Amino acid sequence: MSVAIPPSRPAAHDSSGSPASARERGPSGSDSLIDARIAEACRALWWAELIRGGLTLMLSLMAAVLLWVVIDQWVHAAGPGLRTVAFVGLLGWVVWFSRTRLIPLIGNRIRPEYAARSLEHDLPDMRQALTSYVTLRGDDGNSGLRNIVVRSIGAQAAGRLRSHDQLPREATGTFRWWIASALALAVLVGYALLSPKNSLQSASRLLAPLASIDAARRVAIRDVEPGDAEVTAGRSVEVSARIDGLSGRESAWCRWVAGRTEQSVELRYDETTRRHHGDVELDPMAVGEIPYRIEAGDAIAGPFRWTVQDVPVVALQSVHYDPPTYTGQSPRTSSSGSISAIEATAVTIRVSINRPVRQAVVEFNPRPLGETTRATAGSLEMKLDPQRRSAEVTFPLRSARGRGSAVGLDSYQIRVMDDAGQGNPDPVAYAIRVIEDLPPEVAIVVPQRSPKNVPIDAQQLIEVHALDADFGLCEIGLEIRRGIQSIALPTLWKDSLGVKGNQIGEYRFRPAELGLRVGDAVQVVATATDNRRSDSDPKIKPNRTASQPLELRIVAGQPAENLDPDDGLTPPDDQPLPSDPDAASEEQGADGSSTDDAADSDADPAGGAGGPEGSEQTGDPSAVADTTASPDDSGESRDGQPESKPGESGESETGG
Repeated sequence: MSVAIPPSRPAAHDSSGSPASARERGPSGSDSLIDARIAEACRALWWAELIRGGLTLMLSLMAAVLLWVVIDQWVHAAGPGLRTVAFVGLLGWVVWFSRTRLIPLIGNRIRPEYAARSLEHDLPDMRQALTSYVTLRGDDGNSGLRNIVVRSIGAQAAGRLRSHDQLPREATGTFRWWIASALALAVLVGYALLSPKNSLQSASRLLAPLASIDAARRVAIRDVEPGDAEVTAGRSVEVSARIDGLSGRESAWCRWVAGRTEQSVELRYDETTRRHHGDVELDPMAVGEIPYRIEAGDAIAGPFRWTVQDVPVVALQSVHYDPPTYTGQSPRTSSSGSISAIEATAVTIRVSINRPVRQAVVEFNPRPLGETTRATAGSLEMKLDPQRRSAEVTFPLRSARGRGSAVGLDSYQIRVMDDAGQGNPDPVAYAIRVIEDLPPEVAIVVPQRSPKNVPIDAQQLIEVHALDADFGLCEIGLEIRRGIQSIALPTLWKDSLGVKGNQIGEYRFRPAELGLRVGDAVQVVATATDNRRSDSDPKIKPNRTASQPLELRIVAGQPAENLDPDDGLTPPDDQPLPSDPDAASEEQGADGSSTDDAADSDADPAGGAGGPEGSEQTGDPSAVADTTASPDDSGESRDGQPESKPGESGESETGG
């Protein structure tokens, strides 16, 4: 399109060269119409050209920005150098376009000839009459005929313009440019709203290339805790962050460098706090500063720094258990600081220290007392290695049961001190759980009634059932008393090492052989002793349990047919009884049970015979459960069955 300032129109002259008449010099109606329509078309075409140029520039800028945002977000996050090149290129194109398309329009106008041709384009019947008139009327000709022809052409063009009172389509054809601009803007805004990344941030990286603006990320990590903080080596540090935009299948990680190795821990989402949390276990030997960062999806936060405090730090290496021999348990080693084992187990604790120390002490049952902590159950000095960077100590577990004023152990902590007098701050307190040896269970199952009359010339069978639920039973005995006088203390069964399972002991009570008389009354109590003992602690004694007492009343003799053999009351037999209380242990078979031959080998009025191990019970089967299992901590036996309960068992007596 050509633009120019139209030249000023010269005055009209006649053929003789004299000035034209007033009618000829004054503008005619056709001239006025044509001039008005040409001027209107020039203005409309000027604005249309300016609008098209502006919209073209805007469309180009939106397309360039959208292309940059897509590349920056999904292809390559450019650095400052490449961003500067892109910005300079875009700015150069804007300057070139403005100088070639927009600035020339500012100081110029559309040429009348171009406006006339635009009008003729919409009126094909005009046959270039308007263009010819606009072009020729300005010529200075001397021929009057020429002026007549030009005026005739102008009159013809004016006639066409009177029937077509519209602007050129070229001047009104900007609507589709506005539609295209609106669609481009909608695409740009829609992408910015739907993209998981911040489009405004990506655009800012282009428009401010030298500014410190991070690349747009789909995932945003905010509010990282603890951030830059002071920590203690060997301790756990909780790390958390608020993370947005992370999908359910993606994980968040905390990564840090320990020495020359990068380590990481996964952060778990907590619905309550709406944050991701994780615990970082720092190396006990860590010193100086440790950089760490949070990674989630395509986002990275950090690096942050932990500053490790320069204090002695204790790290527990192992806890070794050496159970008492009588339990039959094997030694074991655990990495957990919490201690759980049977009483009298020898426990060895080994620790490492991040720097040399001059003293290491294990404190039992630490309790806060004001601003300090006191070991309420005493303390033990630990043995340091030659480098003074590791220590160990061995001690037996004890409980307070049956030990008088002794204090049971329930927790411990390790405190160290270096040459400068600096100790480890806030030592960790670990729990101690002392598993007590359960006392045995014992019950008299025959006879079933108490008190019971026993004729002076009869024999009453006393059958005792006993077991030790966890480890082993060593002895079954009876205590026969008349008032405060002890008449007999027979041992019915004995095993020096201890045997698991139900054991049965029998005793034939013969009043006459015990020197009793008609009218006397005796109390019979069954006792059971387990194999609890410790070579390292003489204060640990076997558990001893006594049954409910059985009362036997001596009455006058009765005929044999009046006796009750179903309840063990029969005439005296001639079966010999052990004369030595320890004979029962010598007469047991290989499985720890007595035999019939052993029972027939000796006789003694104050003795008894032991039943075979695991033999079928007689009398009340619910008195003592027949099981060889030992209960564990959950109340179940060691083979997974529920713990058996005693029948008519009495109070329990345990060793000190």
